[in-house]
Amino acid sequence: MELDGCMNAEKNPTLGAQIKVMAKRRFRQFKRDPKNWFLLATPFITATFGFLIVYKLQESFPDSQVSSDPDTKRFIQIILSYTKGLMFSLFLLIGYCVISGIFLYPIVQDREFKMRYVLNFIGMKPLAYWLGSFIVDYGLGLIPSVAFMFIVAVGNVTSLSSKWYIVSVTVAAFIFPLVTLTYCMTFFFKKSERAFRLIGTIYMLTGYLIPVLLMNIS
Repeated sequence: MELDGCMNAEKNPTLGAQIKVMAKRRFRQFKRDPKNWFLLATPFITATFGFLIVYKLQESFPDSQVSSDPDTKRFIQIILSYTKGLMFSLFLLIGYCVISGIFLYPIVQDREFKMRYVLNFIGMKPLAYWLGSFIVDYGLGLIPSVAFMFIVAVGNVTSLSSKWYIVSVTVAAFIFPLVTLTYCMTFFFKKSERAFRLIGTIYMLTGYLIPVLLMNIS
């Protein structure tokens, strides 16, 4: 395990130095596995795919072809609006459910292989461990979101670009609870591989499918 010698170079390293060391270690863990880069692009890919479906739906039902009856026209517009929102949010959520495994895997793996004990033994404070990991994971989570907003701006997507600041803040705010909740979920797993495989499914069930089902039943 590499810690850049910072923990050994100083007799009592500051909290800031420990956070920096932990952040470097966390980023090395991420870039060491090539599949992480593909997984990181998943929210961008799924959001783009969802947007294309929404765009095709909008093209398939232009206002000129909708019934001239006001009530029917309004009903169709409501159904289309609901469907477009549902499809876009579904594909966006699928992407973020996939990358949640990136945040979960190294934390569970550290506990699985007793690396937390090693880090505690050499003086790594728990706050530095979690904060250093969070800084990197939060930054990684923002990358696909920034990429998608760039496409929205370049493509002049009126429905999103006109409210780009709201969408940007919403996405940035969403990454924070996603990472912190995923960190909390690490305590429910003992095996990193099993955790990586299950976390996305758990989020899809509890964060989307079950709430939508209950909403439709009620």
